[in-house]
Amino acid sequence: MSDINETTTILVKNITDLFLATLKDDVKDQVVRNIKEQMTRVDLVMVVREHVESMLTNGTKAFTFPSRSISGESISPDGLWIKANQIAGGTYRDFESTGIQDKATVCQVTILDEATVFENKLVSGTLEIAGDARIKGDLTIDGIVSKDSRLFQDLRTESIAAINGEMQSGILATFRDQVFTQIQTEGIDPSVIKIRGQSLIKDNNTLAPTVINSNLQRVGALRELQVTGETLLDETIYVSNHRVGVNTLDPSTVLDIWDQEVQVTVGKLSKDTAKISTPRNQRLIFGSNKQNNLAINTDGSVTVASLNIGEVNHTSAREIPSDNQPVGSIVWNAQPELGEPIGWVSLGGARWAKFGTITA
Repeated sequence: MSDINETTTILVKNITDLFLATLKDDVKDQVVRNIKEQMTRVDLVMVVREHVESMLTNGTKAFTFPSRSISGESISPDGLWIKANQIAGGTYRDFESTGIQDKATVCQVTILDEATVFENKLVSGTLEIAGDARIKGDLTIDGIVSKDSRLFQDLRTESIAAINGEMQSGILATFRDQVFTQIQTEGIDPSVIKIRGQSLIKDNNTLAPTVINSNLQRVGALRELQVTGETLLDETIYVSNHRVGVNTLDPSTVLDIWDQEVQVTVGKLSKDTAKISTPRNQRLIFGSNKQNNLAINTDGSVTVASLNIGEVNHTSAREIPSDNQPVGSIVWNAQPELGEPIGWVSLGGARWAKFGTITA
């Protein structure tokens, strides 16, 4: 039937053009206008269609085209081009084009000047909105729950930036005084403060083991203290590499003590032998009860004010003693002369006896 409509339209057009072309040049414009007007009142398409359909319905197999017309067999649909505005409107079923495939059974898209209406859901591989977007109703986006999704990452970044901006603009300052006041009056539970999932302070007042770095400037009495690595206490005691220095950061022995210019060291001299000395040109004094009991001089000599050998006490004096000392105590003569004794020995009861007369 569509072939008949197309053929009829072409025939009508050819007949009209042929009729107008054969009009003599001297026909007045008014006659031409009258003829055109009369022809517009006649539905030539319908007349020709009815005539063709009548011939086909009555069984006529052969159709003789009039002179100077185009036979239907000579018309090929290949390359036939008809303007869209020459096609009468209506519903076209099973419509397909290069970019459109219509499988709908009812109208699904309505195009208006002010909007394009989709009657059902819109499925798109990629959705890009150049202007503003307004969504009425619920919005469900697959993948938004995943923390790895791009939308989630963008929302988090934008949210953090917005929160920081609001906090900097004064929202935090609005509640700061209230929070500080509550902390001062009610305190804060350190157990709710967590570091890497562990409470900062445990129930037994124990600091969480995750706290490995701090800048403490004052602590109470420590029951135990274990330090690994270089240690400096009050810029006085220095410990490192199995050595201890007092007032020095470069101890030369296991214990190196400095008191201004005086240096005393304690360490190992050799196998199974310890040594207490001053490596500088200085005297070394050993004393008790605020007395200088034993002096080691720079020349290597040793000075002893009072020496006990067994139960016998040894001292020195420039003249014979007169005090009462234990029996057997020896006082060496500190100013010996010819004929004088080397020393004196106590006989008890403040009695002294000479021994060892000095002779030439």
